[in-house]
Amino acid sequence: MKRPLVALSLLLFVALALAALIPSTTLVQAGSTADESSADTGALGKAEAYCLNHGGEVDTRAPYFNTNDAQQGWLRLAGDRQFCKFTSKADGSRIHILLSTLYSDQPTMAALAYYAKVPYGGTCNGN
Repeated sequence: MKRPLVALSLLLFVALALAALIPSTTLVQAGSTADESSADTGALGKAEAYCLNHGGEVDTRAPYFNTNDAQQGWLRLAGDRQFCKFTSKADGSRIHILLSTLYSDQPTMAALAYYAKVPYGGTCNGN
């Protein structure tokens, strides 16, 4: 009785170990543009046209880590995103809006933050 039980336990252990070690068929990459590329490309094209027709310019931006350090210490992360950059003629200030935010069917964090209208406290250090 002991041998079949030991063999079954060993077989179960090997099966669980293989299941844990075999990678999933869907690979995930940090900074992947899958969410943006899987969005309706027609909507992104319309967002790009909207951006250009309203005085903005399309800007492809890349994510970086450690930007509070000197630029030599920055680490370029994977992926990039397309933004619409609007620049004020009065003072040169800029706002960047993700193209997919311009034509999103649902609220985005960026749009909700914009509409929050947090009062200016007299000082600002960016971001």
